[in-house]
Amino acid sequence: VTDEGTVCCHRISDTTLLWQSDIPAVAATEGMLNNTLLVADTGDRLVTLDALDARRLAARALHSSPVTGIAVSPAGTLAACGHADGSVSFVWCRDDGVNCILVGNGSPVRSLAFMEESTTCLVVYESCLSVLCDAVTGQKIRTFAGQGGHAVCTAVPATKAWFAVGSSDHTIRCHDPASQTPPLTLPLYSRSITCCSAAPDGSVLAAGLHDGT
Repeated sequence: VTDEGTVCCHRISDTTLLWQSDIPAVAATEGMLNNTLLVADTGDRLVTLDALDARRLAARALHSSPVTGIAVSPAGTLAACGHADGSVSFVWCRDDGVNCILVGNGSPVRSLAFMEESTTCLVVYESCLSVLCDAVTGQKIRTFAGQGGHAVCTAVPATKAWFAVGSSDHTIRCHDPASQTPPLTLPLYSRSITCCSAAPDGSVLAAGLHDGT
């Protein structure tokens, strides 16, 4: 998605532009079913596109707040759309409507990640608060206290054994999603985090800092 909100598809081998969509997009992600893309537009709709030629296959109305991010469950059956007011719309990828909504708390959704169970979703807010919720009912399962400042980045390994939130207060906090045990807090002292990523097996957490480290 470009800064102007255009969805473009390029060939990886030579970067040739294959197509671009006229949908005014704010977020997009790859669908898990039949070569599809899920695109959230400025009209608070979730549009399903054919990834091969950008044909519109379906569109559904979402909660009326700008979308900040999209995640799709491992099975490809559910999609989660985070909103600027902290709400999350959960939709069945094969149906037309919204399945349920996790009511917002006023802090924009910073990131979303489905866990190993395709119906459980992790929601990280800009306030650094994190919530594990049921994507079928919209009910909260577990809440994780955040650090100070605001969330800058999130990392979740493929194993889903832990997740990390990097904050503007110069810390990284690692949580166990299966419990509410006290998290591990990693101080960065005077350095500011800009991004983070987890190894697929969860053995390494990498963090990029403002000084290029």
